[in-house]
Amino acid sequence: MALSELRDEAEIVRLFADAGYQIHPEVIRLLKRYKGSLQELVEGLREVFGDSVLVVEKSHVERLLSELLHAKEPRKTVPPPRILKSYNSGARQPQQPQTLLQQLFLDRYNKISRMIKTRINARPIKWAKSGDSEVAVIGIVSSITKTRRGSIIAELEDPTGTMPVVFRGDVNLLLDEVVGVAGRLSKDRKYLIAERLVHPEVPLYRKEEVRAAKKCSAVFISDTHFGSKQFLEEPWNRFIDWLKQRTDVGYVVIAGDIVDGIGVYPGQEEELLIRDIYEQYEFAAAYLREIRHVHIIISPGNHDAVRQAEPQPPLSSVSEIAEIFPKNVHFVSSPAAFEIAGRRVIVYHGQSFDDLIGEIPGLSYGEPLKLMVELLKRRHLAPIYGKSVPIAPQGEDHAVIEEVPDVLHCGHSHTVGVARYRGVLLVNSGTWQAQTKYQKKRNIEPVPCRATLLDLATMKAKVLNFAAAS
Repeated sequence: MALSELRDEAEIVRLFADAGYQIHPEVIRLLKRYKGSLQELVEGLREVFGDSVLVVEKSHVERLLSELLHAKEPRKTVPPPRILKSYNSGARQPQQPQTLLQQLFLDRYNKISRMIKTRINARPIKWAKSGDSEVAVIGIVSSITKTRRGSIIAELEDPTGTMPVVFRGDVNLLLDEVVGVAGRLSKDRKYLIAERLVHPEVPLYRKEEVRAAKKCSAVFISDTHFGSKQFLEEPWNRFIDWLKQRTDVGYVVIAGDIVDGIGVYPGQEEELLIRDIYEQYEFAAAYLREIRHVHIIISPGNHDAVRQAEPQPPLSSVSEIAEIFPKNVHFVSSPAAFEIAGRRVIVYHGQSFDDLIGEIPGLSYGEPLKLMVELLKRRHLAPIYGKSVPIAPQGEDHAVIEEVPDVLHCGHSHTVGVARYRGVLLVNSGTWQAQTKYQKKRNIEPVPCRATLLDLATMKAKVLNFAAAS
């Protein structure tokens, strides 16, 4: 190369200095022969490394050149997710709290009772008391009592009245869920003796819509906990390096707890790498900027900086957070429903797991799929109202599973599971955080550094392990 073809050294130094960077002499020698756009290089440097780099060294430039080269490789373009249902915290609601709560339960009853009516021929409670001795009703479980003889008495309520129902033997009932009961009235017609308990359930056989699923893949992850000392950076970088090579992947779905948050549990400050919530999100955004060629769908969790009451609004409801992230990030609520490549997905962080465990025997954080099955049976993502998980009375019940999805994606448990239930793919995608002291005290054993790869055309799923270098 002739000397006249070399870039001017002063031009290189000035361009980087204007952007706030010093430059190593070795880099100057490298860039004097670089034929690409230096301005593009500087902009890429800012996007990838932000303010974390003061002196640009050869390793920084080599990494950036590799990414720019990869960015120019042909990759199938996929459309952005089509949002089907995402809670909008700005929506106007009636102001009376009691009215809102009544509307929420009425909305829950109306939606779920329609599902149950396809399985039993139910009558309103008011008319059931005066009809035939054999009867079926649908109601919200307003109270549960266990008798000395081992029977369970549940009070069911519908818009027309209430009715005590006696179950002889153990049944898995939850407060505030909507169920159907078939049985016979007592002689005095004051209560119903249950013979059959009916949940809304996912139908065994569903009429499949003709939806041409496009040939691309999605990756499901959760609970990244950026900002924690226990965030597993090396495995995360292995995941990113793998993702850059997968030209078939069009979507990454993250089911909450993007950052570790502040003051979420006792003693958390001792386990934080970053103690400012906005700096945690800046830290997260810097890592997510490396995922350049996919649509990233983010739902919040209980560690994130939105209200804790469900439904949780999208992180985009906090403008200071939303503007930090790159344009290929799509924010949705928790829960939310959307469509990618012709497949319906419900994403929900999974806070209601905290309430289900202990209420139904055999449930635990170590087996998240069992928890998710119980939610599908009830066609509701947070059936218990007023326990440990706060639920905001919004008039409409956003947690009802009205349309059966192709995929139900949750997090929260920090453990991993993939299975199918009546045609629905269940994905719980673990975490990117090692065990904290708080988790150790609660005997929670995380399963970190996993990602679930789903072929959206064939619906074949595979759990990938990035915990150790292959």
